[in-house]
Amino acid sequence: MSFREGGLDPRVKRTRQLIEQSFMELLAEKGFQAVTVQDIADRATINRATFYAHFDDKFALLDHVIRESFQKMLQRKLSPDSSFSLDNLQVLILTVCEYLKQFHGLQCSSSTKQVEPLIEKEVQSQVYDMVLKWVIQMQTDKPNSLTASEVIASAISWAIFGAGLHWSRDGKKYSAEEISDQVLSLIIGGLYGSFSPEMPYLRQSAG
Repeated sequence: MSFREGGLDPRVKRTRQLIEQSFMELLAEKGFQAVTVQDIADRATINRATFYAHFDDKFALLDHVIRESFQKMLQRKLSPDSSFSLDNLQVLILTVCEYLKQFHGLQCSSSTKQVEPLIEKEVQSQVYDMVLKWVIQMQTDKPNSLTASEVIASAISWAIFGAGLHWSRDGKKYSAEEISDQVLSLIIGGLYGSFSPEMPYLRQSAG
């Protein structure tokens, strides 16, 4: 377990915030590869034992930072009980683009190759979980699916993440909105082949 959750008193929460803030500052300054646990502890004015009471290592800390920051950004735009719709799917695509661009802006070029797989694991996993929930809901409403829900969710989540990663590296040729429109067209085309052809309920308002 990367950190101890539940029943945290204000002092413990404050210490964890200091660790996270110090890590992000160091990440921007010197890159992930060069940052050590001792660096983080020194910046946060704590000892190493205190760091390890919260996180197993700097990789677990990075996983946590990615997961928490992405969830917060997503929750500002999509409610937890949101359903599958074209509008909500587009919001998800745009959020992934925005998050990856923001996160890459903190990376030193020398550390990007090491960090990107960790970003991929966390962000793609969360996108997959959300899309899977939506797909299962759709299959309940439309039981004539020709493809397993896990396969559909995997394909959609990788399409979203892959496009977002590509755009975050070079977002000059297309806007995030243009990328989201293109990805949305591809995804919906695939969904029409996986579900029964009548899916009029997809166009709903976000939220």
